[in-house]
Amino acid sequence: MCTRVETGEICAIHNAPGPEERFTSIAPVQAAGDPTIECGRVWACTSSGRVLVLNTSNTGSYQESLQTTSYGAILCMLPSGIGEIWTLRDDGLVEVWRDRSVEAAALEQPLVPLRKFSIATELQAARRVANQRTMILLYQRELWFAGSRSIWVYDTHTSADTAMSASSNGPLSTRLDQPLMVAHLSLTAHDAPITCIASNVPYLDEARIDSRGYVFSGTDAGHIIAWKASDYERWRTIDMSNGEPEVRITSLVCVSDRWLWVGFASGKIAILDIGPDSHPTAAQCPLTLGLQDGVGGAAQRRDTMWVVAKEWLAAESAVTGLLVDWSPLLADRQRVQVASVHANGSVYYWDGSLTVDCQYNELRRRTPDFAHMRDITVQINSWNIDSIKPEVLEKTREDQHFLRGWLGALGGQQMPDIIVVGLQEVVDLESKKMTAKSLWKNTTSKSKPKGKAGSKPAADISKRYGLWRSALEKALSRGMTFSTAYRAVECQNMVGLFICVFARDDIYRSVREVDVSHVKTGMGGLHGNKGGIGIRFVFEDTSFCFVNAHLAAGESVRNNMARIEHCAAIVKSLSFKRPMPEYQSLAANELVGQHLPGQNNSRQTVSPTADLANLTLDAYVDGGDGQRFLDHAVCFFSGDLNFRLGLGRQQVERYLDINDLDTLLQFDQLLPMITLGAQPRSLSSQPSSSNLRSESSTPIVAPNRVSAAATPYEDSVSTLHYQARSSQSSSAYSSGDEDDGEGLTSIGTAGFALRTFREMPILFRPTYKYDPGTDTYDTSEKRRVPAWCDRVLFRGGSGQLQVRHQHGNIDSQQQVWHERFGDYDLQGQTSPLIYQRLETRQSDHRPIVAAFRVKVKTVDREARSVASVDVRRRADTKTLPEMAYFAKTLWLSRYTASMSRASELLAATGGDLPNKSPESSSEFNSIQLRDILRDELIAILDTVQIRGSKALVLDRDLSGALSIIVDFGVLKDHGVEKIFLLEEGPLDTGPTKGVLYLSLPHIRKMKIIAEQVRASSLSGGVSKEYSLQLVPRRTLLCERVLEEEGVLGDITIGEYRMDFIPLESDLLSLELPSTFKELYLDGDFSCIQHVARAVMRLQGLYGFFPRIVGKGDFAQVLADSLARMRLELVSGGTGGPSSSALAMSTVFDSVVVIDRAVDMVTPLLTQLTYEGLISEVYGISNGSVTLGGAAASTPSAAGAATAASAPGASGSGTGSGSDLQNSGKRRRIMLNDSDAIYREVRSMNFAGVGALLSKISRQLQDNYESRHRAKTVQEIRSFVGKLGGLQAEHQSLKSHVSLAESIMRRTQSDDFNSILDIEQSLVGGSDLTKEQLAFIEKMLALADPNASVPGVGGELKEQPPASMPNSIHKVLRVLCLYSLWRGPNFKQKTYDSWYEDIVAAFGHHQTITLDNLDRVGLLSRPSSTTQIESSGPSELRGSGLLNSVAPSTKPRSPVHANSIGFLRKALNLIVSDVRESNPDDISYVYSGYAPISIRLLQCLVRDPAVYPANPSSRYAALLRPLGDNSRARPALADGQSTGGVKGGWAGWEDVLNELPGETIDVLQSPSDGDSDVAAADAMVRRRGEKAPATLVVFLGGCTFTEIAALRLLSQQHGHRYIAATTQIINGNSFLDSLVQKPTAV
Repeated sequence: MCTRVETGEICAIHNAPGPEERFTSIAPVQAAGDPTIECGRVWACTSSGRVLVLNTSNTGSYQESLQTTSYGAILCMLPSGIGEIWTLRDDGLVEVWRDRSVEAAALEQPLVPLRKFSIATELQAARRVANQRTMILLYQRELWFAGSRSIWVYDTHTSADTAMSASSNGPLSTRLDQPLMVAHLSLTAHDAPITCIASNVPYLDEARIDSRGYVFSGTDAGHIIAWKASDYERWRTIDMSNGEPEVRITSLVCVSDRWLWVGFASGKIAILDIGPDSHPTAAQCPLTLGLQDGVGGAAQRRDTMWVVAKEWLAAESAVTGLLVDWSPLLADRQRVQVASVHANGSVYYWDGSLTVDCQYNELRRRTPDFAHMRDITVQINSWNIDSIKPEVLEKTREDQHFLRGWLGALGGQQMPDIIVVGLQEVVDLESKKMTAKSLWKNTTSKSKPKGKAGSKPAADISKRYGLWRSALEKALSRGMTFSTAYRAVECQNMVGLFICVFARDDIYRSVREVDVSHVKTGMGGLHGNKGGIGIRFVFEDTSFCFVNAHLAAGESVRNNMARIEHCAAIVKSLSFKRPMPEYQSLAANELVGQHLPGQNNSRQTVSPTADLANLTLDAYVDGGDGQRFLDHAVCFFSGDLNFRLGLGRQQVERYLDINDLDTLLQFDQLLPMITLGAQPRSLSSQPSSSNLRSESSTPIVAPNRVSAAATPYEDSVSTLHYQARSSQSSSAYSSGDEDDGEGLTSIGTAGFALRTFREMPILFRPTYKYDPGTDTYDTSEKRRVPAWCDRVLFRGGSGQLQVRHQHGNIDSQQQVWHERFGDYDLQGQTSPLIYQRLETRQSDHRPIVAAFRVKVKTVDREARSVASVDVRRRADTKTLPEMAYFAKTLWLSRYTASMSRASELLAATGGDLPNKSPESSSEFNSIQLRDILRDELIAILDTVQIRGSKALVLDRDLSGALSIIVDFGVLKDHGVEKIFLLEEGPLDTGPTKGVLYLSLPHIRKMKIIAEQVRASSLSGGVSKEYSLQLVPRRTLLCERVLEEEGVLGDITIGEYRMDFIPLESDLLSLELPSTFKELYLDGDFSCIQHVARAVMRLQGLYGFFPRIVGKGDFAQVLADSLARMRLELVSGGTGGPSSSALAMSTVFDSVVVIDRAVDMVTPLLTQLTYEGLISEVYGISNGSVTLGGAAASTPSAAGAATAASAPGASGSGTGSGSDLQNSGKRRRIMLNDSDAIYREVRSMNFAGVGALLSKISRQLQDNYESRHRAKTVQEIRSFVGKLGGLQAEHQSLKSHVSLAESIMRRTQSDDFNSILDIEQSLVGGSDLTKEQLAFIEKMLALADPNASVPGVGGELKEQPPASMPNSIHKVLRVLCLYSLWRGPNFKQKTYDSWYEDIVAAFGHHQTITLDNLDRVGLLSRPSSTTQIESSGPSELRGSGLLNSVAPSTKPRSPVHANSIGFLRKALNLIVSDVRESNPDDISYVYSGYAPISIRLLQCLVRDPAVYPANPSSRYAALLRPLGDNSRARPALADGQSTGGVKGGWAGWEDVLNELPGETIDVLQSPSDGDSDVAAADAMVRRRGEKAPATLVVFLGGCTFTEIAALRLLSQQHGHRYIAATTQIINGNSFLDSLVQKPTAV
């Protein structure tokens, strides 16, 4: 499957040729002379040994013929150099080929390998099937092949026999039978098998390969072994297992010399930073720079450590491959793209350039510029109360004031801002009755809503928890210990756990985003007797999370492992709601769907712009969004953690007797796991400390770590946005290579979930376990060893540690944390104040308290917005050009085989590479669109999977459009011998080799194709190849139909994206039939996507339209689709067909979208322009009209006399009138800009056409007569030169005179004028006369159910009669118009009478037609309040695309009872003094009536017809405020010109309310960093005023009269209006899709 990365569309799907074959390996051909068109061809080998060359832009392919001596299957293919492909077969043969696009070899001749050799022995020793991940090529000559336990390295340019070196810069002159093996690298007994291999050498110049060049091999045990590429020595082993078992690395790829991407069998992806910070050379990857600016002064340390920069779960499926592509940087997509391929068949594209990370890191570095920091005090109180009640404390004299002293440990003069109280064993966990009761209450409370902050205890809290909460609130009451009151932020319980968070009353309102999460770890996670409760909130703009935990008890090693597992489970399972985003007004704040590294694909992802704009994320760290525990800036983990001492009871008592706490703490189980890998402090006599071994001098450190030499209480690294973020923090450890099998996975620090947390120095005696009521440690039979079970751990920023002893004195300050890593965002910086225990004998534990000074930030929103814009501008002007320059160097290196040489060549050319991308056009050119469609069709013909001659079978609905795009001669030049129309029945294509179908994706047509393919295969004739190209896109439904018909395997399927077809220089059409019915009756919105893709193609050519305005529900859907597609294009860095796709258009000022439901009156009226009447009488299809029989006769004698009098009138051409009249052949007349006469008369009111044709005839005759005045040879030669043009003009004149006479007979008929009178009466607001009503009754009485319908189908086989028969279309046009204009005055009696007459005249099946018309609002029942029902997918209606309102043809919020009457006046729809011959108003197209759709456009462009230039305008009186709900329109300033969208819909709200559907006015943000909406609007207007065109899109079709009106506005305004529509319609074709056709019996 080949996918366009810039759009996500599937551009080609290739199937293996045989039914049992499968593709086993692929390799792109690196042969493009232009870096913007990389990977146009791909080699793919199948399981049967065949090699196919596939076209990635379509389904074209062919089988490559290779001259080889081996019949083994190809296991692996590697691209190299210029068009080279290296293949490895299962018998060990390695062959090097050069693609035909480079070799220029004839297709009939097999390719000969450039070189070949065998590694059969090594392949057999590998004891595994080799694949693409276990073979890499360095320097275009050095082959590294990895087996399960060995790596072999070959110099393919040096013979093993002669050991003679060959040139590394060119092909070998002689073929080598066996290359020189330069190294054989073996693993140790402790190493797991190798699974994949990668290298960063391709990104390095020769000077740095010795110091920075590595080859990495991943293993089954989660380790990465790094080998020096220069001397083949094993240098380092990295443990990526995170201390977890069964971690398997399945894929590796180096994105640059610094970033190693690692894929795991679990579906996780990690990014390992393997490079030191150093200033890059010209050839060094600029991704090294991308994050360098934010690492502070740590550069001198980074050369001795590797960091896991990111890790995330990409998919719930193993990562089977990682692919990197730098070429998008050269195609204006501005991203390094990394694709991850997964075992379940899914493929994800990631931003390998880490754009979000770089920009967000830079923004965080500037935090001091837009954030104010202040300190608050946080106090953590923890106590295992052994199930006592608070009244026990009150009854004891020595403890009655204990709670006040415990909560006021800082002293009465210093009030904590936040107090967190965590209690454990509130209920007796050893009491089965109490535990069961608590478990039941906790379970039943899950279905009840949580209480709000500050509210009374929830009903599900038992009395015991309520008592403790009351006691705490009483102790915190004002006037006792504290001078201010506290309010409860949140209180929660789980079995024996209880946590309350209090905030001072004066800061309580600054707390928001409060949420709670429970994690049970008891009994395997089933019960909450053990576990943790987490409470998170945001204070100001800093996030906090507090966890109260009770972990597994016991002193054994297994109990310690259980505690470690409980910590991991709590950290991993704590889950909070996603905070509400707070977006700032940057240039764009929309959401997107492209995957960004570090964001799980199951979550909603944001673009780089939206990420910067989301201020909510500033409160969190490590790229988090507040859903996980470690996302928060300040984290506390406290409670009865139950970690013990690794000594016996007697030894502990001996140290306690002499108060030697420091020695005791060396045996604490917890401290070694939170000291950043420092050596545990243990006695040499104690073997219990040997579980941790010394790491190498160059350790791999996890995020939030500094170095192995850190002191035990060293602070964490700054939480940069680009660093890892996952449910458990990552770790990576390295060791020497001598004994790698031991110690790597030991539980010391590598697997501990809290290893990034810290604890203040413990200066108090163990808090556990006492005999209750005494100061004596446990004297029971168990004699438990005293231990510091009750702990407070924290993760925050650096600071000076001030240790306060129990007695209150403060020690001298001691520095115990190094300065933070890149310490620029100081939020969460934590300075400990006190850490002590308190004395009360009521429990077997002593309570503890810890207090901290924490920095919180308050963000200045406006200053941050300015900084964000500057960061984006800096990235665009500095980082992206550097990355693009490096990408050019990489691209050139395939030609030079040297990064240094490529850098020199690039510098010599000023940094330029061949770039054939089209520049943005300066003006709209419809020919360019036609050429694009033609070239794409030719590409399909050339690459389709049919060899030899082919027959083209066209969908009848596409035949006319295709004739505009390409001539038959061009088709014949590209292999098409015959053309057929797609019709039912067998298809006889003769001796052609294959059949190419071109069809719309309709089920009925798929069944016809299936039947023809099936019939051909059953006929037993010559086997043919079949290909189907669906227009404009392939659909799964069509494939399913073909599959059900049993022919899917016989047809290759693709798509031909036939978007807007240029019918005229100012008219584009998709030529999709029945779009109005699909939208408003069927609920099929697919045509909206077709329109969106077509508009996006225009934006790709001319730049983004600065503004999108429109009216109608589906106009809103289109606007949303365009915004989404544009954001996907920009955020993915996919510039489309040109660089202009990322800039605002200077060709179009805006796109105006008109939903047909907004104006259903216009298509029902009889069109009175020449072009419109041709459409009404004959029907125009795809810019032509086809006349047959008498319809193609010559003009009458009188009408033709003028034309016939000229010489050459009776020529022998097939277009002559006499020939057609005698032969009766059909004649097709093209109606477009190429016909000068038609171009002049097409938009005229028919009343003036005759006079103009007579004038043209006289001019033509005068030109012919000039031959008699030619005296000299030069004059005669001049006349002969003009003769061809005169004859063509003469032939055109004859055709138009004939058409005009035929139309005149129609317009002079009584029927035509009677209908015209009725239409003018209705639109003018007059009641119909008795004569007019009688005419309607007469039409119904004389109805002809079998009458042909003019204007439908584009062909009339006979001369149209002067009076057309009363077809149902003719009748319904009048009745629908009556219904629309009469509105509430449409009487039920009249409707019922007409209903019965229609059913009686045209058949009972027309009840369906009447129901359809009622549903779409064209012929509504007077009593009906039914609006259109959307039968489309529920997800569209629910997603906000339609604002949760079904699309309707009724006004959304009308104010006036008769909306149409109000609109008639407000929009000046009726103009009495219209000038038909020399029009000054668009109403001429209907001889006095102006189409509503075009009047709306005039509102937008401030046309004087609706915007009076001065109060004396003849329209001024009509535009005064109409009632209380309308307001005056802002008048044009003196001298202000019209043309182009000026001020949007402002001032027209009253009119818009009377029209159906949504109102759209969207500014597409410019790309140069305007963050303010007003500034963006001003820029759009500045650019728009210079743009010479406006695109007007009609959804559901438009008429030729509307097009004529647009042309008049173009002339008046000096501004081009380009009409784009789904189809061209007239009244009959508009209704035809809604009319039920009779069913054949």
